[in-house]
Amino acid sequence: MKKYIFLSLSINLIHCEQPINIYNTNNNSVVVDLQNEVKQLQKAHQETVTDFNLAKKKFADHLRNIGRSSINLADDIGGNNSTNQSFFTKKNILYIGAGILGIGYIYTYIKVRNAIKKLEANNTWSNWKNNLTLEQLQESSKEELLEELENDIKRFYKNNLEIISTPKAQFEKDLEEEKNILKSFINLHNNLKKYRVAFLFPIKDEQIKSAQEKLYKLFFISGLYKEHAPKYTLKRSVSIKSPTISLHLR
Repeated sequence: MKKYIFLSLSINLIHCEQPINIYNTNNNSVVVDLQNEVKQLQKAHQETVTDFNLAKKKFADHLRNIGRSSINLADDIGGNNSTNQSFFTKKNILYIGAGILGIGYIYTYIKVRNAIKKLEANNTWSNWKNNLTLEQLQESSKEELLEELENDIKRFYKNNLEIISTPKAQFEKDLEEEKNILKSFINLHNNLKKYRVAFLFPIKDEQIKSAQEKLYKLFFISGLYKEHAPKYTLKRSVSIKSPTISLHLR
């Protein structure tokens, strides 16, 4: 009976905020024991509540710290983004544009200088027969020109160890390369004049005129060689073989 009363009161008292009136029992020893137990249970309950509140407060503080850390991190990221965005300011864009223009100018300047150097070189086919004008070349004997041209081709490529193809193939390759250089040089000058920046580059009108004349000469040489060389070679081979045939006939 005592254990039953004790368990019942203990269960009820755990959830009670105010003490229960248990003095209506007739057994004083039971009352004393229960009173002591009630105090212990209430104390334990209070400690439990206190511990729970402390744990809840610690958890809330932990969440609050996480939130503050997240906010600080977001601010830092935002600051970095604003720093990155500030890189693309008008001032920096001008610097970038100036850098691109500078690189473009250097590239164009080098291209111009290489073209002028090629233009002034003596060992180019555009300077072949440089003592004659284009009109004089056109009026000259095609057979004589072809003979001189073939001899010059053989002589020019004979001792050149860098040539891995035949002299004829290398001649045609060099001819096209010179054409492209001169055409690029003339077109470049025209574009520079179009955008009114030609004065920034060391190009003279005499050089453009000379480049045009040399380009016309290259077209003339190319046409002369492709159109008349096979006929001239065939005619010359026949003329060489004819005396041999006549000797056999005798």
